[in-house]
Amino acid sequence: MSGCTKVASWNAYLCYNEKIAQIMFESLDDDKEDRMFSPINILGQGNNFNNTLNTFMDHCWDGHYTCQKRLSRFPAMLETQKSYEIYFTGTQPGKTRYMLEGADDGDWLIVKIDFSKSILFYVYADGVKVESNRYDGTAKKIPQLTKSKCGENRFEQITYTYEFYLTKGCVVQIEAQDHLIGLVRLQMSLDQFFEEDFVSKLAFALGITTDRIRVVGTQVGSVIVNFYITSSESTSTTRTAQLRSLNDQLASKYANGQLNLGYPILDLVTSIVSSSGSTITTGTGTYTKKEIHVSVYILLALSAVAVVIGFIFGLVKAIKTSRAYKKLANSDPVEYIKGEVNESGPEGTIEFRNEVRS
Repeated sequence: MSGCTKVASWNAYLCYNEKIAQIMFESLDDDKEDRMFSPINILGQGNNFNNTLNTFMDHCWDGHYTCQKRLSRFPAMLETQKSYEIYFTGTQPGKTRYMLEGADDGDWLIVKIDFSKSILFYVYADGVKVESNRYDGTAKKIPQLTKSKCGENRFEQITYTYEFYLTKGCVVQIEAQDHLIGLVRLQMSLDQFFEEDFVSKLAFALGITTDRIRVVGTQVGSVIVNFYITSSESTSTTRTAQLRSLNDQLASKYANGQLNLGYPILDLVTSIVSSSGSTITTGTGTYTKKEIHVSVYILLALSAVAVVIGFIFGLVKAIKTSRAYKKLANSDPVEYIKGEVNESGPEGTIEFRNEVRS
């Protein structure tokens, strides 16, 4: 932090920097008083700044004993007009709130939160949902924050990092969502993908609105698209049921060749993930375009057996032939001539005779 000098006798820093404010963030989960996920590390200024935070002491007593409850609330003094990364030691809460206190007008922070799992979050600024920055097809990346409004955010799907813009007097809230994760490989180029409206086609196929679909990443090879689908239901049970239904729709339409996304679909993988990041088992997941009938597998197995048997017979014949040649090479030089029927021998037998020629 610039403009600060450590005073050993204080065990503190003396700062003349006017651009210092306090960020306050806290868990809003039901277990916010019971579960600890600290220590928390805040890194900034190219890792030159590192602040480790722990929770407060127990805040209530029962006679001579503590209640063993602590608010999961963390204040930290930071220099404004800079970017910081927050790393949780334990499992991150599903719902958190962030505020910038003691700041001047125009002060801001860019906060990056590292999540260990691929979880879908919604970002709210003063109670209003703020959509994440969309992938820029021209730049081939998700654009950086423009710092145009509080709550502006972006998601890096590869690193599972959420980044948002926080200003004075604004409350930012991040909430995890139950969602369906999909990965589809399309027979098309990346340029063709951005020319087509993938989200609209997927929404039409499932009969849902486009605001419930988010493309979180694309990769070349034909084109691999990672997307999230959220539920419009209000309770956890109904959200899960709705996502299961959408998952089954995707499976059925894809297996029957009725899923039209503009280009041939080579592969499709889906799964349902809860707001805590755990995968919900649905009995469906990876689908192939056409299922191979059992009879095909039987024919393939019989063909393989026939090949093996043919190989064995060929090997036996080769061994016998080799032995015959060796025996012939070691015998006296004779010439075998055509056999004649031996009338005196058993009926139907043929006798071969040798004639030695000098």
